[in-house]
Amino acid sequence: MGNFWYTSEIEKTNTTKNKKNSKTKLVNNEKEKKMKEKQEENKRKNRNRKRKAKKKRKKNVPEWRKRRFPSYPEHNNESQVKNSNSGSSKATKDSSQELKRKRINTNKNNKNQEKKAPKRRVAVIFGYLGTGYHGLQIQYGGQNVIETIELELVNAFAKIGAISEENKVDIKKVGWSRAGRTDKGVHAARQCVVFKMAMIDTEKKIVELVNSVLPKDIRVWGIQRVTRTFNAQRRCDYRKYQFLLPTFLLTEKSIPSIEEEETTIEEKRLRFENFTDEALKFYNEKVLSKFIGTNNYHNYTKGKTYNNPKSMRYITKMVANKPITLNEKQWILIEITGQSFMIHQIRKMITMSIGVMRGCITLEQFEDSFTESKYLIPIIPGFGLLLDRAVYETYNNLKITQERGTIHFNHMNQEIENFKINHIFSHIAEVEKNENQFYDWLKTLYKRAIIKVEIN
Repeated sequence: MGNFWYTSEIEKTNTTKNKKNSKTKLVNNEKEKKMKEKQEENKRKNRNRKRKAKKKRKKNVPEWRKRRFPSYPEHNNESQVKNSNSGSSKATKDSSQELKRKRINTNKNNKNQEKKAPKRRVAVIFGYLGTGYHGLQIQYGGQNVIETIELELVNAFAKIGAISEENKVDIKKVGWSRAGRTDKGVHAARQCVVFKMAMIDTEKKIVELVNSVLPKDIRVWGIQRVTRTFNAQRRCDYRKYQFLLPTFLLTEKSIPSIEEEETTIEEKRLRFENFTDEALKFYNEKVLSKFIGTNNYHNYTKGKTYNNPKSMRYITKMVANKPITLNEKQWILIEITGQSFMIHQIRKMITMSIGVMRGCITLEQFEDSFTESKYLIPIIPGFGLLLDRAVYETYNNLKITQERGTIHFNHMNQEIENFKINHIFSHIAEVEKNENQFYDWLKTLYKRAIIKVEIN
């Protein structure tokens, strides 16, 4: 009896196990079936997607593909003849050869058969004389065409086929960016713009073609491939500007003749009668050195307040070099290096430095201009200002750029310097000799001097 009970218990446990196993098998089988069904559905969906995509491609065939692979209605007729008269193999061979000849002839005669030039993102380094232009940035002024440097540049690239006629109207389509904007009449030796260019030829050949179309006061120095996300403004580490200034603005006592009725300000005391080495040392150490570092330049631009964070700017260098002689006048070249500059900032900085040297404003007031105090500062003419170069040190040190090439064009430094001296500097000296723009500007400095404004 004991054995029978034991065996029955074992049988019961075995049956329960078998039931459980069968249930799990059923569940697993169902899961596998569902998985297979899902896979099949996914395959069907993918097939349908591919078919739809093919249909769309057939409907919306691009023009270049139509030109490259032209369809021949004769081919369909001849294939039907081939199928109907399968016995005549010689006729089919002749027809196929004729078809090949037709295809070759049509491809030769088809002028639009040529491939489109590949597009690459490139940096274009160029220089220009800003006189006669309304600044660098292109301006779409409706019916009136506003002469700018970028307008000349875009038109030139469009003429040689590096920019399409459609993109010429809106340069945002080619991802256009610039290292920095220059005002009306301001020059540049090494300006940089970046955009997606159609590579119609080698970089060297494109430079030659563009320069043959451009006016003589705009020269392209070189073209360099860059990364897809490269932006000329954001990637720029710092910018170097230069200002060519006549020394008589800083030292000579001769002031333009102002009528007695207009004389409202007393004749100020000059710190130095002549621009000697002592005057140059004072100008660098006591005046220009105050601009170096991080300061608030809300008084040196327009539309900015003291509390605006954008009013803060960092300048690493501001120094005046030894005098040079141009057109029988003494000039000094002031070098200004900084991360970025606001509109009219450099020109107002030069005005302030002249005001200090001519005794129009004290050193204490000069330092006070960086505080919350409000000062009205006249703007010196911009034809003496030029952008010397935009520097991309961080980008040039990347591994990718080491392979593709860095943005510097050091091999063309001599040619650029010659353009700067023979075209820009000589032009500035010639304009001052013929028009006396700096000399006449002194009238405005004495009529509308640097004044502190009371804030209510």
